[in-house]
Amino acid sequence: MYKPRVIHIMDPGLTEIGGHYFSQNSAIVKAANSAGIPVLTYCRANAQFEDLEMKYEKVFTHDVFYEISSSNPELAVFQNFFSINRVFFNDLIRIPTSNFHRDDLIYFPGLTQNQLDAVTDWLVTISLESRPNVAITLRFLNSRMHYNLNRGYEGKIEFLYGSALQKLLERHPRTKLITDTKMLSDCFKIISGINVFILPVPQGGLGSFNNISHQKKSILNILYIGNISPYRGHYFLNEIITYCLNKFSNIEFTIQIKADPCSADAQGITSISAQHREKSRFLFGTLPQDEYIQTLRDSDIVILPYMPSYYSFGSSGVFTEAASLGKVIVVTSGTVIDIIAEDFKLPVVFSKEYSAESFCLAICNAINNFDILEKVARDQSPNFSKINSPENFIEAMFKLFEKY
Repeated sequence: MYKPRVIHIMDPGLTEIGGHYFSQNSAIVKAANSAGIPVLTYCRANAQFEDLEMKYEKVFTHDVFYEISSSNPELAVFQNFFSINRVFFNDLIRIPTSNFHRDDLIYFPGLTQNQLDAVTDWLVTISLESRPNVAITLRFLNSRMHYNLNRGYEGKIEFLYGSALQKLLERHPRTKLITDTKMLSDCFKIISGINVFILPVPQGGLGSFNNISHQKKSILNILYIGNISPYRGHYFLNEIITYCLNKFSNIEFTIQIKADPCSADAQGITSISAQHREKSRFLFGTLPQDEYIQTLRDSDIVILPYMPSYYSFGSSGVFTEAASLGKVIVVTSGTVIDIIAEDFKLPVVFSKEYSAESFCLAICNAINNFDILEKVARDQSPNFSKINSPENFIEAMFKLFEKY
């Protein structure tokens, strides 16, 4: 089996210790190092990584969703494509070509059309005899995101994706496109005409926590954890907390959001009665990895009020981690989690609609049936955790390059 000399992880979203970008990258690094493969991670130029064991270089100047301002909305999508690809190319070209060997693997965990052309142009600056294998996760179907649909950019973005991906594979055939859901694989195959391989989500592998003996708790901890996002229903939280605490005396809430506690979003979530605040714990900012995992581990029910139109394509790191730990999960119906829950026989409770009222009812269902749901979740978690482990992910990725 192919085993790279070095893995180079190139992630413009990696800026700090904690959060999903760090969680996924650190999991891959640990799995690769355990297999005797060194990893060099390339992160944002302003990253804060003091005392970090991960070997890294600070390279990238912007995240992948960065956009330039334009006075012409009709041309903005093309101006972004050409300008941002140039910026990304200038970031990449600063990396010494001596870092690379033909037997290496360069892995981009998530790019948009505005970085793909730069990758092609950069790869051909590396001598052919030293040019590594390349794997790219197509994680974001940003052409279908609401803000791009509202601007009429869907077709233009998909045209740019198709052109950039075809050019990349023509110039560097030892490139593999991967994703983590069948929906994304099918969509990008239609857009580009290129096979997109479905690999596990490398954010499971947490099943070792399930070895700890489980004791029935008198108080159920309900957890919301993640970023402030219009796609993640954080604006339902105030109503959810108030409704559920009025109805049940045996529950408490933990809310962790990556936001300034003084922000309007945070203030809106925390503006509940003093009585309800006594049973609600609010955590702001990015949690260190150990604290993040411990917060998940301490929970009983994890709520994911996801917007179906966004999560009907992409996977969820929080869902993968929570399912790996055997947690009872409440999520909106109409997301890719419908399919995953069915495939793995996970006892996920679904909210029929993307609304606070519907989500409150789904949470009540989970609370009332917790003992039954929790037993099934814990029974199914070892298999889910093993398949979606970082070890399984890198092994599946290596197999794509066996013929080379």
